[in-house]
Amino acid sequence: MRWNKANGYLFGKSIIFILTVLLVTICVFGTFSTEAATQTNQRDAGFGNTKIAYTAQNGLYIVNMKTARTDLIVKSSDIQTPVFSRDGKAVAYMLGQDLYAYSFENGKSKKLLSNATSFCQGQTGQFYASSQKTGIVTVEYNSAKAKTIVASAKDTYFNNLSLSPDLKLLAYDTVVSGVENQDRGGVWILDLNKNNPELIVQAEKMSENSMGLRPAAGKWTPDSSRLFIWMMSNSGSLSADGVGTALYDIKDSKLINLDTGALAYNENVTFANADKFALISGGSRSMFENKTISIFDLKTGIKPQNAAPMNKVTTTPYYSSDGSRLLFAASPAAAAGDEYKKQIATIFKRQIYMLMNNKYYQLTNSTAYRSEAPVFLKNNNYIVFARQNSKTEQSIWIMDSDGKNQIKLASWKYNDPEDNRATDFYGRINWSNMFSIYDDTRPQNTTKIPVVSIN
Repeated sequence: MRWNKANGYLFGKSIIFILTVLLVTICVFGTFSTEAATQTNQRDAGFGNTKIAYTAQNGLYIVNMKTARTDLIVKSSDIQTPVFSRDGKAVAYMLGQDLYAYSFENGKSKKLLSNATSFCQGQTGQFYASSQKTGIVTVEYNSAKAKTIVASAKDTYFNNLSLSPDLKLLAYDTVVSGVENQDRGGVWILDLNKNNPELIVQAEKMSENSMGLRPAAGKWTPDSSRLFIWMMSNSGSLSADGVGTALYDIKDSKLINLDTGALAYNENVTFANADKFALISGGSRSMFENKTISIFDLKTGIKPQNAAPMNKVTTTPYYSSDGSRLLFAASPAAAAGDEYKKQIATIFKRQIYMLMNNKYYQLTNSTAYRSEAPVFLKNNNYIVFARQNSKTEQSIWIMDSDGKNQIKLASWKYNDPEDNRATDFYGRINWSNMFSIYDDTRPQNTTKIPVVSIN
């Protein structure tokens, strides 16, 4: 989704030289473009306070979508996982093993928690965060004042914190160190009004006949009625090749097991509504084979519909806010028997597609990049997406929801595999380690519809 400073054309060789020198001095990883600013401003006054945070090798950057201005706000070589506060007035990030937050109100960063294991958006002015020492806390981003809401426990790690969209429930999972303690963990839901954690899926020990169960909390449905659960085993190697999947129904206190395996990444699931969702299913940790789109509609049962285009390997699905259109990235399937170098090369043919009314539309076609991780803004008029070329550049782009007017917002250098923010694991890039969007647009119907389908 999203990075650095757009390409554009300025007139006059002397002006180009002066601006290039100035901008390289200010920001090592990109050049700001007046063309991008003009085109972005012409797009929509409804961007409001929408902004993008991204990390480069020299620090944390912010792109203001309304002005197309890019600023380096925190200088450091070890920043990951930016997450905006719910009110958009701060952005939290990991610096090494510690959690920090930058406040846009005072222009300062504060350490919120040492040795943090997980964090997420909180209520206004806060984040939720966890560490083995503190348990789960709420922490104010301006003062760094923390309050314990789930006490720490011996040898216990609190992971995958996730606040429900209605702000009433906090999901998380726990892992307790030691083989003898494998069944002491599980997935929990904390009612924030009652402050009583409830274990909803208990872990299971490994045995002679089973690898046990180490469940992990996933995404919430838009109405907060269900929570996606990754049914991981106690074997990290086996889980890397696919895990079971389930949904937990809050009202009925019922676990709905799905007869579909997938790689346990939250980017692999997206919800249209409480009943309908898309999952990138398929085993094997490699992203150049055996990955398809399974669309579930729980009103008709748990058997999914295969929705991937023919001979395509899919990834990073994302529904529009009205649930009518599904974005995803896809690349040609690797030929069976090809050497690994040829198989991984197919990923650099990955493009962005849209599924709407049973029709597929190809929205990008640049051969210079692999394009992936598309995100609809809530107004459904624009799509933010990520790109990487085969050399040393990663970037964030925006386009109209019909695929037109594609503009680079930001770009930065990477040095894979040394850049641990951007590990390309069997063809997967962890984009959530590098960028985040604060979406201040408002849901609406769009008139920007692609015209020509590919089927």
